[in-house]
Amino acid sequence: MKIQKAIKDETLHIALGVLALSVVMEAVFFLIGKWDMSVLWGNLLGGVYAVLNFFILGLTVQKVANDADPKRGKNLMQFSYSSRMFGTMIVVFLGFALPFLNWVAVLIPQFFPRITIAAMGFSGKAEKDAQKELYMKQAAAKHSEMISKRPKKKPSSAEVAEAEAEAAEA
Repeated sequence: MKIQKAIKDETLHIALGVLALSVVMEAVFFLIGKWDMSVLWGNLLGGVYAVLNFFILGLTVQKVANDADPKRGKNLMQFSYSSRMFGTMIVVFLGFALPFLNWVAVLIPQFFPRITIAAMGFSGKAEKDAQKELYMKQAAAKHSEMISKRPKKKPSSAEVAEAEAEAAEA
C-alpha cells in the first residue's frame, strides 16, 4: 500500500507541532527547576509515540477508505483504536516504571497532536486545506466532464458485425 501524500503532509505537521510543544515543555521544566535527563528521555519517548500513533491512525483511515466492505472497515478501525490505546497505556506505564523516564514528560506529549490540530484550526490552515481539496474535486469533475464529451471513436466493422449478430440471436 502506497502512503498518500496527505498522510505524509499531515504527519509532518503533527511532528513539527509535537517538536515545538516539546521544546516549550522542556523550557517549563527548566524554569520551574525540575529539569533533568529523565524529562528529556520521557519527552522523546512520549513525543515519538504520539507522532507514530497519529501516523498509524492515518494509515488505518487510508486503508478503510480504500476498502469496499464497510463492516470490515469498521472492524479495522476498532482494532486500530484498541491497539493504539493499548500502546499508549504501555508507553505511559513505561514512564512510571522506568527510573530514567519522567512520567509527566511521557504523558503530556500524548496531548500534543490534539493541541497541534486545534492550533491549525485557529490559524486557518484547516480551512485553506479544505478549500484546496474542494478546488481539486471541482477540477477533477470538470476533467471527467470534458472527457465524457469527447467524441468517441467509431466502432470497427468487426465490432458492428458482432453487435448485429448478437442482436439477431436475441
